[in-house]
Amino acid sequence: PQLAPDGYHVIHAYTAASENFKDWENKLDGGRDNGKAEEKDYRRTKAYKDLKEEKTEALWLALERIIPDIRERAKQKGSIVEVGTPLTH
Repeated sequence: PQLAPDGYHVIHAYTAASENFKDWENKLDGGRDNGKAEEKDYRRTKAYKDLKEEKTEALWLALERIIPDIRERAKQKGSIVEVGTPLTH
């Protein structure tokens, strides 16, 4: 069975789980996630979003060393990009 339609591929990329969970948790509004999916942004602060963007960019750069046009491919119609953090993955 296929995980992706013809012409598409699945790439699951991640970094080692060596980051301190508290570094992420401390960037939540109130210091913890309320876990309620219906509430906008799960109480993530700007610091949390900035850290997530920084880590996301580092992963994109690593992937581009192997697949130089990966960002353009990820923008194609039908493509899905999901980014998780130690709090969501």
